[in-house]
Amino acid sequence: MATKLKTTVGMATDRLMQECPVQQGIPVMGSHATITSLPVAGADRSILIDAANAAFETIIKRMGPANEKLTRELWDACEYIDNHAFETGMLPMSTDDAMYYADAFLLQHVVMLATDADNSSAEKNPH
Repeated sequence: MATKLKTTVGMATDRLMQECPVQQGIPVMGSHATITSLPVAGADRSILIDAANAAFETIIKRMGPANEKLTRELWDACEYIDNHAFETGMLPMSTDDAMYYADAFLLQHVVMLATDADNSSAEKNPH
């Protein structure tokens, strides 16, 4: 699992390096990058999805949900970025802010997925 997480984080970092300006070897999203409408599209969307997947892996590792396999099956980074991470009233926002909000709200979303997985498992296997 650690290798998969490193690969996911590496892919997100590689995409950042390719698509964002670089200052002193560090990718800079820059305040000029602004999200003005939902759903987020293009390079911003790809970066946010990669970052959400990496953050999801970190949360799952720390959380250790009882039904990890089903929680993973319920996870959809695209759906999260498109429907849960942001609201129209938050716009416009920089890509940096979007990454912050996507990460900040993800824990609550993963807890809801894990709860749904537990409920689904209980319905399938009543004791």
